[in-house]
Amino acid sequence: MATVFQRTETIGRADGNGTFTVSWWRTTGNDISIMRNQNSINNWPAATAVNGSFFPTGTPVVNSFHINNGSTILPATTSGHGRTDGSENFNQIETRATPFDFLMDPINRSTNGLVAFGTGGHFPITNRLNGRVLNVSDIRWGIGGLDLDMANASFNTRATFNAGFRWRNIHPGSPLTTTPRTAIGYLGGNATNTNYIVAVFSSCQPFDVRNWLRVRGVSTFGLMLDGGGSTQARNNGTTVQTSLDNRTVPTIIAMR
Repeated sequence: MATVFQRTETIGRADGNGTFTVSWWRTTGNDISIMRNQNSINNWPAATAVNGSFFPTGTPVVNSFHINNGSTILPATTSGHGRTDGSENFNQIETRATPFDFLMDPINRSTNGLVAFGTGGHFPITNRLNGRVLNVSDIRWGIGGLDLDMANASFNTRATFNAGFRWRNIHPGSPLTTTPRTAIGYLGGNATNTNYIVAVFSSCQPFDVRNWLRVRGVSTFGLMLDGGGSTQARNNGTTVQTSLDNRTVPTIIAMR
């Protein structure tokens, strides 16, 4: 399976207040790359892509892992945010008290596992699926975001999720915040291919993102990525969804 754009569809919000749209792809880990970007969506360096992960005010820095082909993709810049080249994974409120979660696709899947995910501030990272220790050079691609706790069955109900989501006290994770969003979900696979869903959403709440991913087969791990005014997506060179302010984002998730 290569990257296939599925469709743009309209879904009812779980709180009963209207609908939202989702544009989504099925793709493989072999067809995903994390790319540096300093362009508006019409000039993105990939014809099919969505916005990357959270970033503080100003670019080209990010507050979470952004790795491609065994190396970080941004300049090694230091500031009050710490290292901001994508080699560390911190919360966007910059306290470093609650690190972002992450999803990584190892280069050697037969040894290091099909995916690595969890929380962590910096390398080396331990894959919690098998205990393997990973360095940046071991990663085909990696990205940070907010773990939607897909394996927690109690979170399949909106009330339980809203009360227990560990990101509920920060703006992008607030259960009641309605905003455009981007997400990636792991569908499974083997040592040759790992399979994913990549999607962008118009204004909805975190539970809507989680519930939509779960219905489409994501049961192990899903990340909610950068949202709000940064939410954008392009398919074969054509914009399929974008927020009103069409921000320039530092990184994108490209699909071939």
